[in-house]
Amino acid sequence: MSVKQVYSTAFDNHYSYVNEDLIDSDLKCTVCGRPFIKPIVGKRCGHTFCQACINNWNWNQRELSLPCPVCRTITSYEPLTTRVVLSQLDRLLVRCSYCYENNIQRGNFTDHIQHQCQELKVRCKAADLKCTWIGKRNEVAEHASVCPLVQIRPIIEELRATQNALKLQLETFINEIRDRLYNQQHEHVLYKTNDQNKNNKDHYETIKKDIKHSWIVHQHQSWWEERNCTICMDCYRYLRKCLVCSCTITPKNIHFYDNFHPTVSNFICKTCVTLYS
Repeated sequence: MSVKQVYSTAFDNHYSYVNEDLIDSDLKCTVCGRPFIKPIVGKRCGHTFCQACINNWNWNQRELSLPCPVCRTITSYEPLTTRVVLSQLDRLLVRCSYCYENNIQRGNFTDHIQHQCQELKVRCKAADLKCTWIGKRNEVAEHASVCPLVQIRPIIEELRATQNALKLQLETFINEIRDRLYNQQHEHVLYKTNDQNKNNKDHYETIKKDIKHSWIVHQHQSWWEERNCTICMDCYRYLRKCLVCSCTITPKNIHFYDNFHPTVSNFICKTCVTLYS
């Protein structure tokens, strides 16, 4: 027989053992005295316990280093993987506490509770639609025949499918609108930038050719660069505006100055020279 060990500890109180007194003591936990549930074994001492029992023991001890409940050896634990022991635990016979069916192998009890037990109380199939009915599994069919939510479920499922399809279409449409809006804004900025650059270039050419100015390359660039000059209180009074782009420039960013009018704001910055020369 294959090793199942698929039962849930949530169903431990839903059954009782058939002839529990006859179960081999080697299959029983020394903490709770019952057959192992999800057994784990101490790595150093080899003693085996239920996982829940060790978890409770650890909580009661409140220690990082956990002593074995039997021999007090400080040890860590790992799941028991011995196939013989796990198979014997799966084959233990139990009795359902609801329908009182006997001789159910413990390894199959979860399947019995979830699918077979007719006396177990379950919720309506339309519980997700807010039906509050709870009854025995063998009463589900009778309830479903009169439950209005069960009857209209196909219509609701169809409406949900239509809603999801419309939601997907709306999201697609919104994304398309966003993309178009972004592209339009980007094109507008691009055109505006191109127009501005063209105007600035024309303005730059006009200024450079204007005979009222005598443009000379700034002679102190290296000195300002060595100072790593920025806009500070020391040089604030020397700030000027570029005659082309109208941006404020520090002395180190001046490329040309007007030899005819050196004391007024007749300067051209390095950026404009690089862009429009």
